[in-house]
Amino acid sequence: MSQPRASGRRQARFSPAGAVRLALSAAMIVLAAGPAQAVQSLFATFTAVGGSRNVRLVNNGTGVPDNASSGSSASLYSTATGTANSFGVANTRFSFLQGPLAAAVTSLPAWFELNASLVNTPASVSGADIVQGGVSGYFRFLSQGQVMIGTTTHAAGTELLRGDFTLATLTGQSGATNAVFANGLSGTIAYSSDLAGFDYADAGAFQMNFASIASALAVAGSGTVGDPYRAARSFRATATGNFSADNVGAVSAVPEPETWAMLLAGFLLIGFQQRRRARSVIIAG
Repeated sequence: MSQPRASGRRQARFSPAGAVRLALSAAMIVLAAGPAQAVQSLFATFTAVGGSRNVRLVNNGTGVPDNASSGSSASLYSTATGTANSFGVANTRFSFLQGPLAAAVTSLPAWFELNASLVNTPASVSGADIVQGGVSGYFRFLSQGQVMIGTTTHAAGTELLRGDFTLATLTGQSGATNAVFANGLSGTIAYSSDLAGFDYADAGAFQMNFASIASALAVAGSGTVGDPYRAARSFRATATGNFSADNVGAVSAVPEPETWAMLLAGFLLIGFQQRRRARSVIIAG
């Protein structure tokens, strides 16, 4: 007579030898990662949804309309709509391009936040070229819905990626309707994520492309005696962008609890076997 099949979740079975092999394999992977590579590789991108402008730069000076503002400081932030006048979250699509996360996080609906500022930092102007430096702040992307990574479900609002940056620059040409916002040569960028680890990333970079700038890129001041150049004048734009790190392996999925348990069991078994071997040598001696 056949035995009834057990119901419920299927249980995995692990042999001691299998656990040892797993632990050794994990150690080999860590060693193989080695030092960070000098060449940076893209690991994530985002695109705007709906075509509406999703970022705004606000010059702190007076002036109407926006392109008449005349201060030397400014705020740069994301907006929920193309006409909003305060910080908000913008609708975007976010993708990881490297490692195991690429399959699970592709064109994922995400809320985009950007909140930055520059203080008493006039722009540099050379001919038609404008370089507005000194921008510091953060950006981040939050999942709009649940995210399934392996067998783990992450709730809506999971932080897909965050970047804290200092001394970023906005570059473009006077009168242009597009510009590039990126980390500067003297600035810093630090990444973090609820889903990915950046343990081997010694350096990184980000670049956001600002398109459909209205009103066109301009700088306060004329650059003449008594009227020096000041900060970039206020504008709205549509932001898309990409993110990179100096090690392709820097973006790795954070191990699930079951994986940590298997690794720990393997290391404990190695230690136990080493201890038994040492005792056997002492007794035999």
